Amino acid sequence: MRRVLAGVALVVAIGVAQRLIPDADRIYQPIASHGGMKEDVAAPPYTLRVDGVELGRTLTVGEERKTTQGVWVVLRMTGTATQEAVRIGDATLVTRDGTRYGASDRLLGFDFAQLEPGIPRSGSLAFELPWASAEGAVLHVDQGVMGALGPAVDIDLAVTGLQPKDTVIVERSE
Repeated sequence: MRRVLAGVALVVAIGVAQRLIPDADRIYQPIASHGGMKEDVAAPPYTLRVDGVELGRTLTVGEERKTTQGVWVVLRMTGTATQEAVRIGDATLVTRDGTRYGASDRLLGFDFAQLEPGIPRSGSLAFELPWASAEGAVLHVDQGVMGALGPAVDIDLAVTGLQPKDTVIVERSE
C-alpha cells in the first residue's frame, strides 16, 4: 500500500513540477515596460508614446485608399532613441484574447523610421483587424527574433467605445 501511495505522490509531484516550469517562449520573452496612452514608456534603446488612436474603415495614404473588411487601427506615435540610432522593431497589437496582429505592410509606417538619440520623431502605425478585436488592444513593441530577453514596450491603447470613421488619413511624410 505504501508503494502505491508513494507512486501516486511521485506522479502528482511530477505533474506539479511540469506546470511550474515555464516553457521556452516564456523563459526567453522580452522584458516589457508598461504604460498607457500619452505616457512616455522607456525601454532602452528607445522611449515610445502613443499620442492618439483612430479607427477607420478606409485608410488613405497620399493618393492611395486602402480598404479592409474589418477596421484600421491607426496609432499616432512619438519615439526617441536613448543611446544610438535605432528602429523600433516588431510592432504588434495584442487583443484581449491574446491574438496578435502585426503592423500593416500596406503602409511603410513608424516601425520603419530611424530614431535618433534625443530627437523626438513622430509617425503612424496602422493595423488591420476585425472590428470586435480593437477594444482593449495593447501595443507591443520588441526587437523581434533578436530581442530574446531584451527590452519591450506594452502600451494599453484604451480603445473603448470608439466608433470608426469612414476614412483615416495618414500623411506620406510620416
